Amino acid sequence: MTIHSIVIQKLLSTNAHLGRRVAAHHFKVYICGSRNGIAILDSDKTLICLRNACHFIGSPIRQKGRSFFVNTNSLFDEIIEQMATRIGCINDSQWRIGGFLTNCSSPKKIHSRNKKINFGSNQQPDCVVIIDADRKSSVILEADRLQIPIASLVDSNIPLGSYKRITYPIPANDPIQFVYLFRNSITKTVLLERGRIVAMKETAGEETTHRPELLQALLGGLTNKRKMELVRHPGRKPHFLATNPCRCRPPFIRGFRSTTPMTINELREKRANEHQSSYVEDPSPVISSSSYL
Repeated sequence: MTIHSIVIQKLLSTNAHLGRRVAAHHFKVYICGSRNGIAILDSDKTLICLRNACHFIGSPIRQKGRSFFVNTNSLFDEIIEQMATRIGCINDSQWRIGGFLTNCSSPKKIHSRNKKINFGSNQQPDCVVIIDADRKSSVILEADRLQIPIASLVDSNIPLGSYKRITYPIPANDPIQFVYLFRNSITKTVLLERGRIVAMKETAGEETTHRPELLQALLGGLTNKRKMELVRHPGRKPHFLATNPCRCRPPFIRGFRSTTPMTINELREKRANEHQSSYVEDPSPVISSSSYL
C-alpha cells in the first residue's frame, strides 16, 4: 500500500468527500459524481489542493511572515486555538469587526478594545487562512481588496464571487475530523519550515568560523604581512581558505597568477625549477692560458 492510498483512505474516513445537495456549477471540476442527490468530491484533487495550501502557508515562515487564521465555527475553537498557540500565529474566532484588514493602518481604538487580535505594529498579514468560507465572505472581500492571498476550505455550494477571490481553495467538507487533519498538516508544515531555517543558520555559522588546523596548514605559504593580519583579526575568515587544507588557490603568493588549484609542495618544486633554469651556462668554450702557448 502506497503513501498516496493511505492518505486517500484518511480523507475518506473523515467524510471530506461528501458535499452538499446543491452543487454550484463552477464547482463541478472537483466533483466526480453524485449519490442520493449528494455531490461526491474527488479525493485526489482534494489532496493536491491540500498540499498546495500547506506549501503556501509554510512559505511566509521562511521570510518571517505573519499568518492570520479566521474561524467562526464554535466547534473548531479549541482545535484552532491549540494550533495557534503551538505555532505562534494569530487566531480570530469571532471576527465581529468589519474592515479590520482594510483599516489596518489606523485602528487605534479597535486595537485598544480588542487586544486579542492586535497585530502589534499595525501590519497586514501575509496570508489569511479561513476555516469556513461560507460564513465569512467579508474576510474574503477585504483580503482580496488588499491583495492578500487566501487559503480556505470550500464546499460544493460556495458562491462564485467568493470562489474567484480564494487563491488556494481546498475542496472538502468541513467535519471536525477533517479540520483536525487540516490543523495537523499546517502545524507539521510550519514546524518543518522552522526546523529548516534553524538548520540553515547553524550551517551558515559553521561555515563562517575558520578552523585552526586549516589555518596552520596554510601559514607556511603566507607572507609576514598576511600573518600579522590574521593575528590581529583572529575571528575573520581568510578569503583564500578552501575546504581541503591540502589543496587551495594561492593567489596570495607573489609572482604566481594561476587559476588552477596547486598544492604547496608542487608550488615549491615549480619555484625551484624556475630558480635552476635561470642559471644558464655560457656556450662559448673556456680558453685556458695554455692555449696561447
